[in-house]
Amino acid sequence: MKRYEKLAGLAAVAALIVYSLACRPAWSPDGTRVVFTYGNDDLVGLAMHDLRDGSTRSLISFSGEMRESTIQTIFDGERVLALRFDSRKSDDEEEEGREITLFVFDSATSSLSNLGRLWAHDIKISPAVAPVSDGKGGLWLGGVEEGGPCLVKIDLKENSMRGSGPFQTMVEGRRHDKIYVLGKSKETIYFAAGSEDEGVVEIGTFCPEKEEFHLLARESGLDMESSPAFVAAASDGSRICVPLMLKGETLNLLFVEGKGGNLSRFTLPMKVESGGGVVFAPGSRTVWTAFITDEERGEAGRPILAEIDPEKGILRQVEIPMGSSEADDQMGVTLQPSISPDGRWLALNSSYAVEDPREGRLLLLDLEAEKGVWRDVAPPWPRR
Repeated sequence: MKRYEKLAGLAAVAALIVYSLACRPAWSPDGTRVVFTYGNDDLVGLAMHDLRDGSTRSLISFSGEMRESTIQTIFDGERVLALRFDSRKSDDEEEEGREITLFVFDSATSSLSNLGRLWAHDIKISPAVAPVSDGKGGLWLGGVEEGGPCLVKIDLKENSMRGSGPFQTMVEGRRHDKIYVLGKSKETIYFAAGSEDEGVVEIGTFCPEKEEFHLLARESGLDMESSPAFVAAASDGSRICVPLMLKGETLNLLFVEGKGGNLSRFTLPMKVESGGGVVFAPGSRTVWTAFITDEERGEAGRPILAEIDPEKGILRQVEIPMGSSEADDQMGVTLQPSISPDGRWLALNSSYAVEDPREGRLLLLDLEAEKGVWRDVAPPWPRR
């Protein structure tokens, strides 16, 4: 296992990077608050929306020179953990590594702390998926080191980072391209690993204490467009789901039974330009997934949310609003849905890629309404 160099000193807020990809919103344990990202060319920030009184406040905002950066957030009890991933590139635009800055916001005391920075120079980390907390001061996310795909642990107590050791496919001893972790049920962490060249996906569990992988299911012979990037698990661990884009604009959902590892596949009945994350509603064995169809709408397909049962098919389908018509082709919505613990609300991030975007927002879908009813939450843009 390799240790990674820790950068000395803390970052000054004024020097932080400004550009962020819209990522999965994070819900508080009681389901009353949701944290989301917002930003434009001049500013990026984190905000918290309170469903009890409808208020929205800024937790932190950055401004300065634009550079590739991604922010992921999770709730750890009453603390909001924010990780900012900054990509460093050489003169020939080759990525040299990622710098990770850790922030903690205590919602009980409204205090913000900067835990410092970590530098990953010999490991590639994917910031596209939010990390998973093991409940003991460790955050886990997927990465690739010299020996192959691994899970990376960020230790909040020691402010350190290290790889768990490579995970290798059991098919002819060949290595996977990537490994991702997202799903968690009680104390179990779930992962998906895949190799585009070999057309293989493996799904299983990871024990953070022993740092051991356990294989649940394998699917081979896949003509994949890309390796799997998301994993979701039902709250009771009875079912795991992995979305998978296959060539020919086909989105498949792989379902694995938590006990026995039986695998089934559901193929969406329409062509899909791109697929996103999946999430189980609390206490449910059905999933919600977001994707963009190949139907023309200006210069882009239609963004859709769908609730899917592998045995019954699509139960509900809702179009994701894209704002005013003149800005439709300039707005991006992240395809990583998250559902409140009580199952009432589904949240998505959105943002505009225009010179002065004042309309990027949090989107909330009322799942208890008979028809898709969206609520728009405007970010707390600073006054001019």
